[in-house]
Amino acid sequence: AEDGTLDQIADTEFYVNEETSVQTIYVRLENDITACYITSSFLIEVRPVDFIPFQLEDFEYCVTAESDIGIPLDLTEQEPYIFATEDPSDYTVTYHLTQGEAAAGTGAFPDPTNYLNVENPQVIWVRLVNNVINCVEIGSFTVQIYLNPVFTAPEDMTPYELCDDAVADGLTGPFDLYTKEAEITADPDVNISFYASQADAETPSNPLSNTGYTNTDPYLQTIYVRIEDPATGCVVYTNFDLIVNENPTVLDVPLLTSCDPDNDGVNEFNLTDADDAITSGNPDLTVTYHETPENAISGALPLDSPYTNIDAYNQIIYVRVFDPDTGCYNTTTLELIVLDTPQIIDPEPLIGCDDNGDGVVIFDLTEVEPEIFTNYGDTWPDDYTIAYYETQEDADDGIDPIDPATAYPNIDAPSQTIYIVVEDIDNGCQKQTTLKLMINDVPAIFEPDPLELCDYNNPGDGIEEFD
Repeated sequence: AEDGTLDQIADTEFYVNEETSVQTIYVRLENDITACYITSSFLIEVRPVDFIPFQLEDFEYCVTAESDIGIPLDLTEQEPYIFATEDPSDYTVTYHLTQGEAAAGTGAFPDPTNYLNVENPQVIWVRLVNNVINCVEIGSFTVQIYLNPVFTAPEDMTPYELCDDAVADGLTGPFDLYTKEAEITADPDVNISFYASQADAETPSNPLSNTGYTNTDPYLQTIYVRIEDPATGCVVYTNFDLIVNENPTVLDVPLLTSCDPDNDGVNEFNLTDADDAITSGNPDLTVTYHETPENAISGALPLDSPYTNIDAYNQIIYVRVFDPDTGCYNTTTLELIVLDTPQIIDPEPLIGCDDNGDGVVIFDLTEVEPEIFTNYGDTWPDDYTIAYYETQEDADDGIDPIDPATAYPNIDAPSQTIYIVVEDIDNGCQKQTTLKLMINDVPAIFEPDPLELCDYNNPGDGIEEFD
């Protein structure tokens, strides 16, 4: 610089330093007219900025949204990678839409913790200023947004219900879990797997079989579902319940009986008479009756009530008890027994003569019993009882029988109907008939005039023929 000719720097615009880190540059300022000059110097310093890469790691986000634009992003999640081991307080970081804005320090995002992307994928530019040495470096990274698979949330999933099996322990199967896939998502390109816990679903580990599964928690168990998009790696979760419903409780009814009027072994049965006994009176259960066990299981061809048996005297029918709230059912059997009834004859009327005109005659009602039991010959059944009643209602209800029946004064004249009930003591079957009482008046008798004849034939013998 003092000499003015030696080692003059030729290209001052693109000078490359010759000494690392710090170098002194000397300046000569000379007056072209007087040749007077002065000298001075300054330092140039090169400081490292290689802690920030030009290209940062890209960020990928899986989000649940209708669009991949306008997604709130926290760009500051990148700063641990930007600073690495440096002290963040020594730097100022701003985020920009373009490289030019980052270089110029313009258009910085006002809130990088809640930035809404404007395209997908989108390049984010970073401007890093070293507050100590005032050096600037810029870099970039790409934000890629993937939409999560569309799925049904747990609160909108319906439970998968089965009825308990023959062992009433709340454990049953098969649960074909794959049948829930259409409800879980309509996306055919995702992978769906099932787990016994949320932790297993997130790991993922210990997947459950999607066919023929038997629950391990009695009556109620939650199944956790992992839905993964193999193209993006995005994973979402939902769950649904397995419910094992109890089958209806049924009681065994030993038999249902019916008294046969003609003793041919075939009669009508009011099957519904057994409903309450079978269900313990539960009105929420539906009871149907069937001729085969297969029909009872399927619910096909329920029998009408009253029902006429097809096997004489004794028949087994099959009962289905259905719970409409759960769709579960149970089955049992019911035995139909046809009982013989007394075979009696309708008696002829009893006629009594009213000898005093008061309309009342004392009747021995038992006089008709030989006629009633005509079908049994000379030997009347000793296991039958016979009772007489003044009204049909009393006969039906079995109250106020006439006693004694051997000396009954009628209460209606000139006729009265008596109601007769014959009952088999062993089976309780009855047969009814009626007896008509007839009260007749005694004919009126008048004193006739004497018949007189003269004794013409053999006079004196006192014998003549009278007309």
